[in-house]
Amino acid sequence: MANKNYLIMKKVLFALVAMSLLFTACEDGNDDFIKLKEVDDVCTMMDDLKLMEHCYEEYDVNKDGKVSMEEAAAVREFDTWTYEISSIKGIEYFPNIEVLDITFAYLTECNLMNNKKLKSISLGLAKPYVMSNVSDLNFSKFTNLSYVYLGNVAVKNLNLANGNDIEVDLMWDHEDTPPACTIWLKAGQILDEGSYFDKDYNYTIKYVD
Repeated sequence: MANKNYLIMKKVLFALVAMSLLFTACEDGNDDFIKLKEVDDVCTMMDDLKLMEHCYEEYDVNKDGKVSMEEAAAVREFDTWTYEISSIKGIEYFPNIEVLDITFAYLTECNLMNNKKLKSISLGLAKPYVMSNVSDLNFSKFTNLSYVYLGNVAVKNLNLANGNDIEVDLMWDHEDTPPACTIWLKAGQILDEGSYFDKDYNYTIKYVD
């Protein structure tokens, strides 16, 4: 019996450690700012031609054929609706954006560690696509964030533990069932009453201190 109890406790401890490591990994992704090097044109730091094209069209204010760091720093809303964008590398050069709306791009990653002034984040795809490669999103360091929209994003861990009253819309317009999603909040933090969860989403809310 003693050996059996020891094995049970060992399994429980292993599960708790694994969960702790998973959550830590989710948190560590956005802890540190990227140190940016000085560039004449922030678009040269991007690897997606469609994103570069969008930035030249929208944010080259003086029309000199480049987007300076000063022009990028002045941007408060960054939005683009196109299926053809797969990377937002270079968005770290827009440190003051408050609204990010990239709702039709199939992103291969979502690194927003330099964009902590965001108040609203909208990411997603339209049917029949699913953003399946972005499973862990950590926005707990975004102290101004109050709205998150995810459309057809197969997120498993959504860390929103910034303490704010926050509105969350999880939409799913696809034949496959989305993965179970854990939403992390701070103790005492609540979701705004306007939040919407598609009927297919199997989500659980958990709290951290």
